[in-house]
Amino acid sequence: MAKTKAKSKPKAKKTKTRKTPGLDMDFISMKTLSDLTVEKRINTILKKVKEGHMVVLDAALDADEEAKLVTATMHGIDGEFTGIEFCTLEKSNTMAVNVLMRLLSSIFRASITKPGLTFVGPSYLIEKIKRDPDAFYVSTRRKN
Repeated sequence: MAKTKAKSKPKAKKTKTRKTPGLDMDFISMKTLSDLTVEKRINTILKKVKEGHMVVLDAALDADEEAKLVTATMHGIDGEFTGIEFCTLEKSNTMAVNVLMRLLSSIFRASITKPGLTFVGPSYLIEKIKRDPDAFYVSTRRKN
């Protein structure tokens, strides 16, 4: 009997790793965070930022969430983590819509996502955030 040669699998190509540090950005839908409590949502965002990522959410944080983000950041500052910079851009609603959203949120004890964008990044990477009523601009430093 003749021996048949077994075909070998083609070797996977190795991808080159970056020699220069890049900018890591995570675009996260609030839909993925909506089932979490506010505290867990804030911890998820801060975990990414502590890893050196900039986070963009497809919704505006409300005042309570912003306050909890700042408080959690202050408690987490140490030798390695120096803090965050963030900006929230809300889509304009009428006063009646804002009141209705707050009322429904308190009645149903549910978080209602506010239209807009939120940007959160590590303070050591953010050089400047310029905010206009309808936009914000972020200048960054290079990672070391």
